[in-house]
Amino acid sequence: MTHPPVFPRFCLTVWALATVLATALAAPVAHAALAANASLFIRSDATGWVSPEFGSRFTWVHGVDGLFSIEAGTDRGARITYDDGNFWNLSFAAPAYNAANNTNVGQPLQVRFYDRVQTLGANSPTRPGFQISSFDAGYGALRESGSFNVLDVAYDSNGVVQRLAVDFEHYRNALPTGPALFGSLRVNSDIPLNQGLTPVPLPATVWLMLGGLALAATRLRRSTGASGQALPRCPQPVH
Repeated sequence: MTHPPVFPRFCLTVWALATVLATALAAPVAHAALAANASLFIRSDATGWVSPEFGSRFTWVHGVDGLFSIEAGTDRGARITYDDGNFWNLSFAAPAYNAANNTNVGQPLQVRFYDRVQTLGANSPTRPGFQISSFDAGYGALRESGSFNVLDVAYDSNGVVQRLAVDFEHYRNALPTGPALFGSLRVNSDIPLNQGLTPVPLPATVWLMLGGLALAATRLRRSTGASGQALPRCPQPVH
């Protein structure tokens, strides 16, 4: 008696994977949209990860040096790509957790300063994330940190980002230490590039500390004036 051939388990596995792949390829794919206008300014510390390949300061303009594209990113953020033969990825996202409605599905970027940033995709839901990477200068990093300042952002009715102006400070460490990468990115925005040496302002914690010191000094002066007593002087050295 002749029995029908039995497919080996390996063949069935290959067939299943092929089916899944064909389904994925047949599904509609959202493509990034070319920017109408865009530019990127980078300043890197001399020992930074981009300096050996690109130098410590450079500016790229859309349609002149290469092409910028913009699309929806992780956690309803923004993903910007730049292609001049060397592929760059610049992605930014607000914290996924929204305390206002107690959800953890991501939230759009807002015009504000984001600090305590972690690697996008490995960031805490309560902290913002970004990823700054280049194929030729070493694509990706296991740990990233720093801050970014969104100056201009707009989304369409489908929640896809259409316009972005952001300045950032980036480190390839879990903590913001070591060589820094400063950047100023503009996509479909009229805000000019910031080509200063420190694109990102001081974190709010630093301003709070400085304000506290100023307030303490003011109160000390007032208390001294009210009591009529002068502050004690340090003894003079004896010669």
